[in-house]
Amino acid sequence: MMVYIGFFMLFAFTSFFDFSKDSLPLKRMIWAVLTVFLLYFVGFRYYTGSDWSAYIGYFSNVSWSSSRFDVGYKLLNILCKSIYDSYYVVQFLATLLFVLSIISFFSTYSEYKFICLFLALSFYFTELFMAQVRQSLAVSVILYGTRYLMQKKWIKWILAVAVASLFHVTAAVALFAVLLHFKQTGRSRLTVCLLGLLVTMFPSAINAALWKVSTFIPGKIGELLISYLNSPTFSHGKDLSSGLYFYAQHFLYILILLFFKPQTKTEDIMLNALCLVMLITDFSVAFFVLERLSYYFGFYTIVGWTYFFKIKWIKANKSLYFIFLMMFIIFFLSPSIKKWTATETISELTGRPSNYQYVPYWNVFNHPDGAFRFDWCE
Repeated sequence: MMVYIGFFMLFAFTSFFDFSKDSLPLKRMIWAVLTVFLLYFVGFRYYTGSDWSAYIGYFSNVSWSSSRFDVGYKLLNILCKSIYDSYYVVQFLATLLFVLSIISFFSTYSEYKFICLFLALSFYFTELFMAQVRQSLAVSVILYGTRYLMQKKWIKWILAVAVASLFHVTAAVALFAVLLHFKQTGRSRLTVCLLGLLVTMFPSAINAALWKVSTFIPGKIGELLISYLNSPTFSHGKDLSSGLYFYAQHFLYILILLFFKPQTKTEDIMLNALCLVMLITDFSVAFFVLERLSYYFGFYTIVGWTYFFKIKWIKANKSLYFIFLMMFIIFFLSPSIKKWTATETISELTGRPSNYQYVPYWNVFNHPDGAFRFDWCE
């Protein structure tokens, strides 16, 4: 587990480069080193993370007639298998596309790219980075296509979403990203936030509403929602055992809404995305898998979180600025550290520690002979 603690501490420490006066070439070199390290750590994982058993089994038997996964992912497997018969080629290629899309996105849309990368790992490490290969590919396409969303090139944006849906059908929800262009006021965003918090008090009502909605959704998406609602694995609500963190996150969000005034269209869109994802997070109290839909807007949200450091009364006072920076990093780092040290927390689904499939960390080049462990679903 010390590998993971060191991993997160590294990205937390490098967050300070966004606020340092070091030379631009030095920052570029550190950014490149972090990118390569992340590609190695995530791209070459071996029996580490989750969902790998299903993906390895699928790769072993993939053919043109395979129908288990989406067509884009099937074609990627067939292509990689024709080059080299190892699932880890697929895994590394997916990681390469995903990580480079994130690096490009943060470099383009944020002046705090180091802290954005740290937040991305804090929010999505166990899911998009270390588990959900198909959805990470879909998110990659969405991030690469963001320029079309920003420029209101709707046909190209729809095509980008269509391509993303070839890897994971849920990417279709990214079509609703056009709504992020609607002008919102701080008051309207705050109202949505408070309504979201109110929703968390009635999880059973949300679940009942989802059952009702599922009957009106056609095709594969409707079938997927019904299967999730029926599944004992996915139908549970978001765990609020760390409820203090959940509500403190909302408090931080409210501070941003109250004191940061967007000056550009990009800032307006990222704040709208933050508002949307917080609302989805609140609804996931009743149905946790809903949070997966937020992944397609999640990296916009991460840029929105960094607007905390653009609040004038924080930015104007250097001492206060540094104190808030430390508190911000510790706040988002603490859940990750807790997760990787909480080996006594036993999952009700598997009867094993909740981080069993991650600890110890193995990769393709460094694992014990005959190394094997069960995936979370086995």
